[in-house]
Amino acid sequence: PHSTRCGGEASGPVVSSFCATLSRAAWSVEEVVDEVVGLLLAGHETSSNTACWALHLLATSQPQQERCRAEVDRAFESAEAKSEAAGMSASSTRLSLGELESSCPLLLGCVYEALRLFPTVPTTPHIAPRGAQLHGLPLPEGCPVSPNKVALGLDPNLFPQPHAFDPERYARGEHGPHGAALATFGAGPRICVGLRLAETELCALLALLLRRFEIEPAGPAPREWCAVTNSPRQSGLSLRLVPREWGKG
Repeated sequence: PHSTRCGGEASGPVVSSFCATLSRAAWSVEEVVDEVVGLLLAGHETSSNTACWALHLLATSQPQQERCRAEVDRAFESAEAKSEAAGMSASSTRLSLGELESSCPLLLGCVYEALRLFPTVPTTPHIAPRGAQLHGLPLPEGCPVSPNKVALGLDPNLFPQPHAFDPERYARGEHGPHGAALATFGAGPRICVGLRLAETELCALLALLLRRFEIEPAGPAPREWCAVTNSPRQSGLSLRLVPREWGKG
């Protein structure tokens, strides 16, 4: 079997840690593909539930929805202008996912506000290693430690007006890098390796819907229901997607 190694520049500690693991293992191509497919499938429920809560928040906060949509429109219009300046037709314009994220911080803000107000995985248990401390207090080796993400997300010391949906919190740094203040994806060597995939999927979905539709509630507010993940599964989520006028997307 062929073997493969990760090359190129790492985009951060998560990628470098993951790539370093693959490099040390010198896995076969088949093993790497199997791991990546598992990564993709394992994240489908958490990402889809986060998308539901983000769309619910946007549908019930029209001013925030309009601001996010205006941001997305500007990003696409800028890309179209660059295409036309290069002699290409606007219809052939392609906006990369990296460009979308860098030019639309409110989109990421929507994602992390959904994860703050409706944490998809409310708690993630960990086992304390030898010598671990919490705020200077020693923890016994093997002690279970679980962050309460509901309490973190509603802590007014971390998030002023904690019940308010405010996508600008991300740009102000309140969520921390990759939601560190919420313990969204964990931290350290065991941080979720799928965090960039989740961010990208959710931003792409929200941008596509905001670009094409006005989003409105079409039923009662969804209720949280948590087995392994927090979802509106029992109550359902009813939304009305109204196509935007021609020429607006």
